[in-house]
Amino acid sequence: MTTVIDMHTHAQQIIQTDPGYAAWLRRLAAVAGRRGLVGVWERFGYGPGLVNRVTIWAAAPLTTFEVQLRHVMVAPERLREAMRQAGVSQAVTLPIDPLGSSDENLALGRAFPELIPFVSVHPDVPGAAQRVDDLLARGGRGVKLHPVLQEVPAEALSWHALLEAIGAHDLVVLTHTGDFSYYLRRRPASTYASPLRFERMLSAFPRQTFVLGHSGLHQFEDALALAQRHDNTVLETSFQHHTRIRRALDALGSERVVFGSDWPAGDPAVALKQARRAARSDDELERILHRNAQRLLGAVAPVSAG
Repeated sequence: MTTVIDMHTHAQQIIQTDPGYAAWLRRLAAVAGRRGLVGVWERFGYGPGLVNRVTIWAAAPLTTFEVQLRHVMVAPERLREAMRQAGVSQAVTLPIDPLGSSDENLALGRAFPELIPFVSVHPDVPGAAQRVDDLLARGGRGVKLHPVLQEVPAEALSWHALLEAIGAHDLVVLTHTGDFSYYLRRRPASTYASPLRFERMLSAFPRQTFVLGHSGLHQFEDALALAQRHDNTVLETSFQHHTRIRRALDALGSERVVFGSDWPAGDPAVALKQARRAARSDDELERILHRNAQRLLGAVAPVSAG
């Protein structure tokens, strides 16, 4: 069986909601499952046509609501079950400070060898650089940035001290890219991770490898252009149709594309199908599914799916 490393999953809650609203969401999610507009989009393979345009504009609040439903049910055991069902061998788990705990995520990595823990530190907290240095010394395999949920624009200089500290460890950074509102009342921060807003960051840290989560989401063209200008970037495939993944492979080379699903918002089985359809050879597919991730992550002990 082919080794599969999912570079983009979550094992903790990342959307801050009122406890009463969260309890209501959990009751509804138990009934609704993964049905809904995002489910329809998945059945179309994240196609960039009409259904894609509907999920972006006409039904954006419904998409946001369904993402909330999926995230409210997040739990390590659910992630591990989704991995088993899809045939994913290992998964990078991504906390988002202050919404999720890096210490708890490191503990998950120690408990379950199939989970590869990243860490997260908000760039504006006092001692952020020292905090990320400590977390990485304790076993963090990389760092997650999320300008939207952390409400710090990608071009903000406050990221730079954090990135300096990360650079000393020679570890990868995975950042969310793409406009998205995680809340029904749209916040200004929903545009803080537009791909073109990363120009300053990528230029300031040319030796740092950045994985661009979702390949810009609905702003794929901007993410691809950004990656073409900065060879310290890698595109991650979650929520992308196989035709777009193919374009990334042709434009950047197979060594600069990695597989990701963004579970629980995304379905690993759907994301895997798109990655497999995009590849034109076994060698190319192996690069996307695990060899590139292994290179980025360093030594990763192999774990069989199942």
